[in-house]
Amino acid sequence: MYLFVYFERKPFGYVVLSVLAMIVIIQAYKAFRYTLLAKKQELNATNISPKQTVSLFICNVYQNNTAYHKVVNTIKNYQPDIVITTESNQVWQAGLSGVEKDYPHFVAIPQDNKYGRHLYSKLPLAKTTVRILLTADIPSVKTIVQLGLGDWIHLFVVHPRPPLPGEDDNSRERDAEIIMVGREVSKETGGVMVAGDFNDVAWSATTVLFQEVNGFLDPRRGRGFFNTFHAKIPVFRWPLDHIFRAANLNW
Repeated sequence: MYLFVYFERKPFGYVVLSVLAMIVIIQAYKAFRYTLLAKKQELNATNISPKQTVSLFICNVYQNNTAYHKVVNTIKNYQPDIVITTESNQVWQAGLSGVEKDYPHFVAIPQDNKYGRHLYSKLPLAKTTVRILLTADIPSVKTIVQLGLGDWIHLFVVHPRPPLPGEDDNSRERDAEIIMVGREVSKETGGVMVAGDFNDVAWSATTVLFQEVNGFLDPRRGRGFFNTFHAKIPVFRWPLDHIFRAANLNW
């Protein structure tokens, strides 16, 4: 845009253009890990029983959206073991009631402030807690999930506040919550998964630090961006919702 609209053939114009080009190169280098040309961080599972696996579907429904049937149809089509929705309120809970019979284990936190969430699971849950990490109206979920062969894995569900006008003037609270969870999960033993709307791209300094703190794997690396925002603008999309898992077990 700057090159075609604002650029002037003057020293200052060339300086600005050079800085913008450098920014593009740096960001492209960081994002390269999420292209099909990069090395996969999470390898495909082989010689493993389906009862040792878990499938997880996470969806930021956008609270004001009313296309409940699209989410319900997607869930019924893919039949994941676990479903997580963010920004879901009481209206969305009613809209998704059609899947409840297939998911007997249920955690409901309906809220109208765009930080509600719901967790539906076909697999047994235990020691489930709804926690407040930093902000009183933003809950997170910690639970353990029993796989088909009896093993239990930890599941953390997060949705920190984004740095947006009207939400937060800076990213400090979001970054603090991400790193707080990153440190906490690094102390867990056995299988661990962290999922949610991080409101942060996968290659940002904060999310990279999250992985460095705990060594968790990102299944998107080497497979693609799998963008989750913005649903209505095809040329304005990036991955803000993530699923990470501990690298210490073959499951």
